[in-house]
Amino acid sequence: MRFMIIVRATRDSEAEDFGAEFTPELREQEARLRTQNAARP
Repeated sequence: MRFMIIVRATRDSEAEDFGAEFTPELREQEARLRTQNAARP
């Protein structure tokens, strides 16, 4: 059985709040999403 965990980061969350679970890969993904969202009208 596999489980999927979805973490929703809000404006109240900082990278440090997630500790070691916030891997470099997740940091890169967050940066990409922030860039994409900032480009939206």
